[in-house]
Formats: sequence, C-alpha cells, structure tokens
Amino acid sequence: MGARAGSFRLLRELGRGGMGTVYQGEHELIGSRVAVKVLHRHLSARPETVERFFAERRWST
Repeated sequence: MGARAGSFRLLRELGRGGMGTVYQGEHELIGSRVAVKVLHRHLSARPETVERFFAERRWST
C-alpha cells in the first residue's frame, strides 16, 4: 500500500464503514502496529460529522 497517515505507514485495508476506512498501520519510528481509521473525504467537509468522528474515538477508550 505505502500511503501514510501522520507518522504511520498504512499497510493494508482492514474494513470499511459508513464514516471511514480502517487500515492496519505501522509507526514509522518504533514499528508498533495500530488500527488507523480515516474519515471518508466527502464527510470531512461537514463539521458535525468530523466532531462525531472524534467523539467516537473518545468514547472507545
């Protein structure tokens, strides 16, 4: 794949949902593996959707 999101290299797609796509990512410096969720581009122009996207992350910790 080779795309990047911040300091993570996206390795492969894990799944898609209504708000975004989830990728397996790897931190470029320390090599830790994580799930990286990327909001669909067409939704990123809507402030209420972006807030919901971030709120979803806060609720899951």
